[in-house]
Amino acid sequence: MKTRYALAFAFVLSAVVPASSQTEAGVTVYGAFSSQPNGIAIACVLNCPIGADHVNAGVGIEGLISHSFANLHLASLSIELPVLAIPDRGTNSPGASFSTLAVTPDLRLNIVPHAPITPFLSAGGGIVHFSGNTPSATKGAVAFGGGVDMKTAVPLLNVRIAVKDLVTPWPSILPKSGVMNNVLVGGGVVLRF
Repeated sequence: MKTRYALAFAFVLSAVVPASSQTEAGVTVYGAFSSQPNGIAIACVLNCPIGADHVNAGVGIEGLISHSFANLHLASLSIELPVLAIPDRGTNSPGASFSTLAVTPDLRLNIVPHAPITPFLSAGGGIVHFSGNTPSATKGAVAFGGGVDMKTAVPLLNVRIAVKDLVTPWPSILPKSGVMNNVLVGGGVVLRF
């Protein structure tokens, strides 16, 4: 009787956890588009600074490493460490710009991970650092998104198309409370080993 339970447990475990886990490393280049700070109110009487009220589109680059820890054959789960940099985001205020660096570890759900085209969803949270000609600040951030990985003729190399929303506080160059949505749309390559 105990042998039957042990065999059933081993069968279930082999169906959930792959015999060999998979690690990925990749680079994605994004177009970055941010929500705009409508309704900025600046309270001052004399020598008021001119505040920016528009964030320009920019280009971001993300490097990532991930490790798959569960595989149900129809879906797999990975833990991922993306590092995203969006340099020199301009505003409509002359000379006012900022850069963004975000580290947001997340969980990624891959659907049909062994198929030629693999859709995925991801969500996580971490930190964002703003710098530039504004006081530097490090704050919390969350990110969620999705996309597809497509196998290529080169073994172990995939092409990735992804959309992500990096939700952050407003940088201090924009006197606004609440959150800023940074929508990222792009593509890149992923090496699986």
